[in-house]
Amino acid sequence: MKPKNKFQEMIIKIKLPVINSQQMKECRDLFKHMALRTKTKGTTCMECGHTFDIRHNNSLLIHSIQTECKCPKCKTKLTYIDTLKRKFTENDLFSILTVVKGMQCVRYYEIIQKYIYGVPAHYDYIECARVFITPTGKHAVMGRLEGNRYYSHTYFATTGTFELRGSMKSYMINCETWSRNKIIPELYRNGFDGNLRKHSQVGLFVTLLSNNHMETLWKLGRYDIFDRYYNEQAELSLMWPQLLIAFKHKYDLSDYFIWQDYIGFLKYFNKDVTNASLVCPTDLKRQHDIYMMRKRKLQKKLALGKKLLRLAEQENKFLELKGKYLNVEFEHPEFKIRTLNTVKEYVVIGEIMHHCIYDSSYYTKTDTLILSAFKDDKPIETVELDLNKGKVVQCRGKLNQNTKYHNDIIKLTEQNINLFNINKPNKKRSKQLA
Repeated sequence: MKPKNKFQEMIIKIKLPVINSQQMKECRDLFKHMALRTKTKGTTCMECGHTFDIRHNNSLLIHSIQTECKCPKCKTKLTYIDTLKRKFTENDLFSILTVVKGMQCVRYYEIIQKYIYGVPAHYDYIECARVFITPTGKHAVMGRLEGNRYYSHTYFATTGTFELRGSMKSYMINCETWSRNKIIPELYRNGFDGNLRKHSQVGLFVTLLSNNHMETLWKLGRYDIFDRYYNEQAELSLMWPQLLIAFKHKYDLSDYFIWQDYIGFLKYFNKDVTNASLVCPTDLKRQHDIYMMRKRKLQKKLALGKKLLRLAEQENKFLELKGKYLNVEFEHPEFKIRTLNTVKEYVVIGEIMHHCIYDSSYYTKTDTLILSAFKDDKPIETVELDLNKGKVVQCRGKLNQNTKYHNDIIKLTEQNINLFNINKPNKKRSKQLA
């Protein structure tokens, strides 16, 4: 991509040093180092190619259950492997954080380990991306194209041009990082303490530097709410005045999802959402249910014909939006779990369980899917599944009380994630900065 502004023109002119020997050593430590053990030719270190006989060491007998040893030549700690295979290839990602012209620079390398029996190991260090982030959160990406994992074993294309890229999405990577990283002071000022908390480096850095609301949540230690709005930061700005009121009055937001739905009901009825007594109710669940029933009764006053017409329109949009995730069912000896396949089911289950899955329009949300657990054909708990993360966001029984099957329902749902047509990202290593 050609540079479109002065910032991008400056980025493409920056020259950075190649990866050094210490960084290479930490890259090699990402991999498991193997010793190939055979019945007749002894044990071969796949790191340096040296073959040695461990039978001379009484503590490492050939038929011992010992699983590790040290190569007498290169002193590398090795793990035994018994196989007829003679060639091995593994790859992983490694990041280096540095400061360039007052900007935070995140450099990603793809490390490819190649083992051939009897030959010293070979490592390729391929720089696949550079992300430059200014102290105000402005960013630019230089990198290689993302690899096609169906045809290639690498994460990024090992050939081709290293140039400016328009989208940062492919370069928001979780991976191991160098132990001597350099961080710009503005990140520490904005609350970064060295712990990514499972977020990607690039995504977290840009968020903390560019969004004051997210920065405040991070500094307050409200990582649960931070995660909730990490991918929906525009929605956070709508809730921010009420969040400030809750923080000011030290209101308990441990059950944030119910409180969020409750604020949505207040706005629906045009209540004064700047009133602390309304925003911070003493009995949140009771007030939530009261307003939910009020909204439900109000909607029931609609003319039957209009409601049926509206439901028909919602059904079509619902099928277009979530059709590929529907008609999934799995069982437990005590209960079964299935998706809610029509908007009408959202209405029925919502009324039975006193849940707001229809009143809060969960059927229109693109990033969640609603399932219901049944015992003896009666609903016992409603499950909200995050389609982006492949995890259960919330699971509640009637009147938002958990049943004795609560933990089993969550566990069974997450064990059957593969039944849903979810496009999962490439598996990257999660890490924490030193």
